[in-house]
Amino acid sequence: MDEDGKFGCVGCCQGACTMYKRRWKVIEVGNNDVDDVNIFVFQQINQFDLSGDMIISSEFLSTLWVKLYRSENLDNPKQTVWLGQSLYIHFPPLLQDGKNYNVLLDSTLPRSQYNYFLPQVSFTALGYHKHSGFQSHKEAT
Repeated sequence: MDEDGKFGCVGCCQGACTMYKRRWKVIEVGNNDVDDVNIFVFQQINQFDLSGDMIISSEFLSTLWVKLYRSENLDNPKQTVWLGQSLYIHFPPLLQDGKNYNVLLDSTLPRSQYNYFLPQVSFTALGYHKHSGFQSHKEAT
């Protein structure tokens, strides 16, 4: 949600989403923004959603994994998401447990052939949602 209270719906591409019907309004995904739409979202009271977006060249996307760790156990990831060709990530829901977590990027690119920086984000699972941007830079050696 931005400062004006507007939401963006990720994944609603032209021709890829089903129409949403109300008694008096049909909304179809097209090339333009759609205004004056009420969306109701239900989630469990103790659910914490974690999402992010990547700022990276698309040629490297398929080499990236995003790993979620509990801060006190950085040896074993709690969840792992492969990016494939998507610039957007969404983890399965967590509990609002008030614990500290770390999200780290990992890559299959060999360090002997590429120089790169893999960012990380730390957060506490309080509230309902955390969204982070990850910027990674890679170049051949």
